[in-house]
Amino acid sequence: MYKWKSTNINDLVEEYQELIHRLAESYQAKLMELQQIEMKQAAGAENIPLPTNTKPAPSLVHSEIPRCQQAPEFNYPPHFWIEALCQTDREAIIYDGDRDKAIELLQDPSFTQAVEQIKEHTPDFNYKSNLLKTSFHLTPTTAPKLYEIGEKCQERLGLQFQLDFYVYQDHFYNAYVYPPNNETLCIVVTSSLLESFDQQELSFIIGHEIGHYLFNHFRWNPHHIFDAGHPAITPRHSITLYQWKRDAEISADRVGLICCADFDVAARAFFKLSSGVKNSDTLDFQLQAYLDQFSDLKNEIENNGAEIKDLYTSHPFGPLRVKALELFWRSQTFHQSIGKVGGELTESQLEQQIEEVMNLMVPSYLSDDSEQAKMIQRFLFWGGIDVAEQDGTVDASELQALQSVVAPEIFQQEMSTYTQMDRNRFNPAYFGQQIAHEVMTFADKVTTHNMVRDLCLIALADGVLDEKEVELLKTIAHVLYVDPDFVSEVLSSAQADFN
Repeated sequence: MYKWKSTNINDLVEEYQELIHRLAESYQAKLMELQQIEMKQAAGAENIPLPTNTKPAPSLVHSEIPRCQQAPEFNYPPHFWIEALCQTDREAIIYDGDRDKAIELLQDPSFTQAVEQIKEHTPDFNYKSNLLKTSFHLTPTTAPKLYEIGEKCQERLGLQFQLDFYVYQDHFYNAYVYPPNNETLCIVVTSSLLESFDQQELSFIIGHEIGHYLFNHFRWNPHHIFDAGHPAITPRHSITLYQWKRDAEISADRVGLICCADFDVAARAFFKLSSGVKNSDTLDFQLQAYLDQFSDLKNEIENNGAEIKDLYTSHPFGPLRVKALELFWRSQTFHQSIGKVGGELTESQLEQQIEEVMNLMVPSYLSDDSEQAKMIQRFLFWGGIDVAEQDGTVDASELQALQSVVAPEIFQQEMSTYTQMDRNRFNPAYFGQQIAHEVMTFADKVTTHNMVRDLCLIALADGVLDEKEVELLKTIAHVLYVDPDFVSEVLSSAQADFN
């Protein structure tokens, strides 16, 4: 293991940059050597001289797993898709947020290695035995209408596996799916769901559950991962993982809509799921009124800020999902997926508008290249450095956490200023206060709450939370007109997932 020689921040930064440079040179040299060996072996003539200026070939990321339709413009990590499960173009249907967050986690070595270690120590779950103990196996004879729905979904999606259904007694509306066994996918529904939803509504529910399998949403279970308490799983992983889970629901909803092929039906199913109302003459479902609830929720979040618990929930708010599904219903992508021509929204318009909807729960200013976003990131840098200094040292893990919320170019610029700062005249708080006044001229409540949240994650990065750090975080929250109690909520929620 490499031992750091530096005794101060300035030297540490230079040592870090030198180490990265040496590793890059070593990697390039080794790669060139291996390429030359492979070229010789492939030619079958080791005595043939090779050019000395051979450059390493670019690293191409590609999927070795066949997919329904190939999208040459986008490279997926190996094993992103399970296999060729259907004839529907999954790459066209998957929500970009679902895809991008999954890839971000898959390309994070610390996360993937930790998950593999957790799996090694987790006993296999015999779900078939559990199903037989707790539920009733439905057959085409006992539930012909349900299997008719399943056959319709199979036909519309071009599924290459069979469906099997189970039901268990519960007054809640719920459904879930287990990975297939012997090419059969098991879908479980509650008795109340089966009794209260009509066939069209059930086709949306069943299609949604099939969607979770088609997009490989079984790859991670946040609760299992965090319950393991692995030290490499950070609060930043928590935020990203839960955001991926929420985005995954959007992809699954799209499959449900393809199966029922009627947005009014899907919206009615959402209404029943959220209200608990059964088929009744006492209520007249009004689609527009239900869609209007999205606007009400949007205004509430923008005016009062997001609650910290919302950042750690695995499902989007009902109105957000309905709005996202309505956008998909109006898209060219949906019409193409059911073999029709039409749709007013292009693929890029669809994904952009849904991203705006989903960002109501977790706004992201890293993906924005505006001057305002850069100003926020500069504030996060100086606020993060100030918080990190409170315990006397700026730990490497705190710098890493800081880099996760600040763009590389911003981090490099501000780090240079920090290492050359005249300590007799300035400190991190000085720069942070100067930037804070500018940030408050344009930042809304959602943004300021997320800024405080990210600073809290930086403070937690080294595993030690100093009282001075907490007090400074509350002071910063006050400067941003955020209730200081929000700091306590963030720290409590984040620590609960990792302890």
